[in-house]
Amino acid sequence: METRLFRADSYMAPGDAFHAVVKDVARARPRFRHRHDYHELMVVLDGPLRHEVGARAETLPGGTAAFLRPDDAHLLHATREGRARILNVMVRSDAVAAFGARHRDALAGRFFWSRAPAPETVALAPPLRGRVAGAAVALREGPRGLLRLEAFLATLMADLAQAGAALDADLPPWLARACRAAQAPEVFRAGAAGLARASGRSHEHLCRSMRRHMGVSPSAYVNAVRMDHAARLLREGAPPVAEVAEAVGIANLGHFYRLFRLRHGLTPRAYRVRATAAPV
Repeated sequence: METRLFRADSYMAPGDAFHAVVKDVARARPRFRHRHDYHELMVVLDGPLRHEVGARAETLPGGTAAFLRPDDAHLLHATREGRARILNVMVRSDAVAAFGARHRDALAGRFFWSRAPAPETVALAPPLRGRVAGAAVALREGPRGLLRLEAFLATLMADLAQAGAALDADLPPWLARACRAAQAPEVFRAGAAGLARASGRSHEHLCRSMRRHMGVSPSAYVNAVRMDHAARLLREGAPPVAEVAEAVGIANLGHFYRLFRLRHGLTPRAYRVRATAAPV
């Protein structure tokens, strides 16, 4: 298949560090792939859509972000299930290199700097998905300088790194899709059984695959997602701890306290006090 080169100067003025656009994705499969002389953050705002990059093809649901490097030749198109819409943030590669050099310790081997054959794909948890969608409006309408770009990237990548949302590019596509699905409350509330249903595999097959590829059990993975979601609820509001436990699908409050402390090193109450403390 033919591969075409898209150039930064076709979209950006000489002083621009980035270009951001929200666009619909057509259902027709493109006749060619394309690569870039820039880096590109692609966020699926409404999905699913079909994404082919290198030898890898997968369906990306809404809330998925892909960090594309210049040589990642790819194509995408909507599925028959409905409308697909994406946010594209095209970033000059020298800006990416400078940003990565300043934050090497935190970002080495991640996101734009992944050394895997396929670009890194991550699932955005619902609160972060909303913030990214809101930031897209500001990126499109404001000046395209380096300061605004770095503020956006730093916030996004810090949140993703904290949440541990990155999916190994070498995971089997079905397992990567299941892990992305597990970020949704309707899946993680059901625990390992919800993850197994999302995977379309038996619990035994899922367990073997996750231990082989990720070094964790389905229960451990889902509980980590649950506790990260619980931490966001505690940071962003003041619900009783029992309601937070119920929101993540854990009826036993003592069990919730044990899982939360194992994940975050504090009890839920102590975590909220620290996270919401104001200077006096």
